Amino acid sequence: MIVSCFRHLGCYEFCEKVQRVQRHPKLTRLFVANINDNKATLVGVTFIVSSSIIADATRILNVGEKWYKSQDLDEHYYEPYIKS
Repeated sequence: MIVSCFRHLGCYEFCEKVQRVQRHPKLTRLFVANINDNKATLVGVTFIVSSSIIADATRILNVGEKWYKSQDLDEHYYEPYIKS
């Protein structure tokens, strides 16, 4: 049922085309530009981005130190490095 609904909306063909093309710089830029709260919506399809999904797709192990790029840091972490 899910696949038939997906096909009815035309999303299935879009995903098949993306799979055939593999790497597409313009589509990649569009995807990255639309990421918000670990989700990106293209052509009515919402893609969820997580470290585990990226690890599966790239075959890079999901281990090591996490990078908290979008989170606020407590002042005591960076205060010693700021000039007065």
